[in-house]
Amino acid sequence: MKTSHPVSAERRLSLGIELIALALAFALEAQAEPIFTIQPSPKETVASVGARVVNKVLASSTNGPIKYQWEKDGQIILNATNTTISLSSLQLSDGGLYTVVATDISGSIRSLPWIVGVNTAFTKITTDPIAGLIGRSTGVAVADINNDSFPDLFVSTVFTSNLLFTNSGGKGFVKILPNPVESGTRSTAGGTWGDYDNDGWPDLLVSLNAQANDLLYRNLGGGALKEVPATSFRSIGGNGNTCAWADYDGDGYLDVYVTNSDRNNFLYHNNGNGTFTQLTTNAIVTNSGNSQTCAWGDYDRDGLPDLFLGKGSANNVLFHNDGRGKFSTRPMFPMSKEGSGGGGTWVDFDNDGFTDLFVSNYGQKPFLYRNLGDDTFVKVLTGELVTESFQGTCSALSDFDND
Repeated sequence: MKTSHPVSAERRLSLGIELIALALAFALEAQAEPIFTIQPSPKETVASVGARVVNKVLASSTNGPIKYQWEKDGQIILNATNTTISLSSLQLSDGGLYTVVATDISGSIRSLPWIVGVNTAFTKITTDPIAGLIGRSTGVAVADINNDSFPDLFVSTVFTSNLLFTNSGGKGFVKILPNPVESGTRSTAGGTWGDYDNDGWPDLLVSLNAQANDLLYRNLGGGALKEVPATSFRSIGGNGNTCAWADYDGDGYLDVYVTNSDRNNFLYHNNGNGTFTQLTTNAIVTNSGNSQTCAWGDYDRDGLPDLFLGKGSANNVLFHNDGRGKFSTRPMFPMSKEGSGGGGTWVDFDNDGFTDLFVSNYGQKPFLYRNLGDDTFVKVLTGELVTESFQGTCSALSDFDND
C-alpha cells in the first residue's frame, strides 16, 4: 500500500508564502480591532479519510458586530461564516491551509493558519456493524476463532451485553447470533483469547468488574463457544479490569492472570485437565492491590514470561520470572518508580532484539521504556509518543505500514 505524506515540507513552505501574501493584502486595512482572542487550535490536524475534524476561532471588537469568513488556501469557503468549522467525512481534497478573516467596521484581520492533512493509510468505516455499536465498550480482543485465516472480534461492554463478531473474509464483520457470550447487564472490563486446553482452538476469558465470577468460554471448534462452569474455573469476588494468558511455569499449558480494582489480583494455574487452581501465595498476587492493567513479556530473553503490572493509585510493578513459578520485583527499574492507570504493551520498538515497554496513561503523558539488553531500562523522554497527554486506558502497537 502506498501511503502519502499528509503535508510535505515543500507544501508547508508554499502554504507559508501564500499566507504571508494574504496577510500583506490585509495589512493596509487591518486596524487594532477586531482582535482574535481564540486562534485555531490545534494548529495542525492529520486525520483519516472519512473522519470528522473541527476547529474554532473567536474575535472581539468594540466597533460593531464581527463577521467571519473561513478560507481554504486563500479561497472563500461558501457558507463557512461561523466561529466554528466542521469538516465531515474528510476527503483528500479537504487537505490544505485554513484561515479565518474577521471583519468589523474598522477593518479585517486574518487568523493564524490551521493545516489539515489527510492520511490515506486508513479510511474510517461507518457502515460495518462494529462501527455502529451503542454503549460503553471497555475492551476488545482479536483472534481467528474459526481458523479461516481472518481475525474475529470480541467486544466487552458495561451496562449492555458483550458481543462477538465473525470476519466475513475481510469484507466486514457479522454479529454472531444467538450471542454465545451473552452477559446481560453485568459490567465486563476486558477479554483475552488463549488456547488453554491445547486443542488448536482459541478460548476466551472475560473479566467482570462486578464482584462476580469471571467468565471462561471454551471453543468447541469452528468458533462455537460454550461457557465453562464455575466448578472448573471459580473466580468470584473481584472487580476485574484486565486479564492475560501466559504459560508462566513452562509446563505447556496456558495460565491466566486477572487484575482487580479493590483487592489482590487473581492467578490461576492450568491443571492440564480443563480445570484451574487459584494461587494465593505467589508474589504476583500478594503485591498487587488496585491494579488496572497487566502485560506478559520476556524482557530478558530467558524463555520465561515476566509480568508488568500497572496500578491506579500507586507505583507500577515489574515482576521478574525467576522460574518454577517464582517471581521477584524489580523496584529499581524506572517503570517501578511511577504510577499510571493505563495499559501496558511489550514491543521491540527499536528492533534491537530486546522487548521494550510502552504504557498509556489516563490524563498524563505516556511512558516508554527502552530495554538496553543488559537487564536495565531507560525511560524515553523525547518524541511525540511520550510528550503528549492522553486519556489513555489501553494500548496496542503494530507495524501498520509494513516497513
